[in-house]
Amino acid sequence: MPEKEIIADIKKYIEDQRQSSNFYREISTKSDLKRFITSHEIHVALDSHKEIILQEETGLELGGMGNTSYSLIYPTNESIEIHDGTIMVLGPEINQLSQSSVDFALIIFIKGKNLTRKMRSHLKHLSFLSDGIEGFSIRSIPQRLWCRLTKNILKRNFSFEFLAKAFLYLYEEKYGSWIEKIEIILINSLPELIERIKTMGMKLDKLERLRWKEKINEWKKRLDCDYNWDCITCPYTETCEELRKIIRLRNEIEP
Repeated sequence: MPEKEIIADIKKYIEDQRQSSNFYREISTKSDLKRFITSHEIHVALDSHKEIILQEETGLELGGMGNTSYSLIYPTNESIEIHDGTIMVLGPEINQLSQSSVDFALIIFIKGKNLTRKMRSHLKHLSFLSDGIEGFSIRSIPQRLWCRLTKNILKRNFSFEFLAKAFLYLYEEKYGSWIEKIEIILINSLPELIERIKTMGMKLDKLERLRWKEKINEWKKRLDCDYNWDCITCPYTETCEELRKIIRLRNEIEP
């Protein structure tokens, strides 16, 4: 199934679920995003908050151990349907939560401008989000999304709406020239919904792996060199060596 159809299915499922949800907000942010962020009492700026939040400082955990969690950051050059600058929040707002740890999912769809594989990889890394928001951190653990908010920051009007807007702002600040459209979805306290989206998102992961495998196979064919000069004088020797290393490493991890 093409990525366009998979993404459409995910968005349709979320749309169907939100119609029956008592906790749902959709906000268009394009007109006042920068003013909202820069005037807010919680500070947001690239590389300004590289902090580790200890357990005793934590007021709320999103995802992590013992909770259902998922992140899907999907940059593409395909013409997928994206409501640019829109954020969607499903689940209660932070000030409505009674527990200190909740199920959590972060979904970001990005329509890029001629993205390369390396650019797509950068867009998927979440460390710049963790490092850019006061009182917030993302812990790196395999196959899970685990975020922490400090007790202090929860007393200062921190909300899921603010978090989504901060994410959007940081993406535009760091990668604005790469991004044509971006849409952000946050889901909390809805484990069955998150698990269903995770299952659907695995199809995109499978598609990515298939594309990478096809790329490796193309490189393998190219290494059957038919140039009539020798390796000593060839201007592409260094490239060939890099490709051989990649292919060797790939073969070692393939089942």
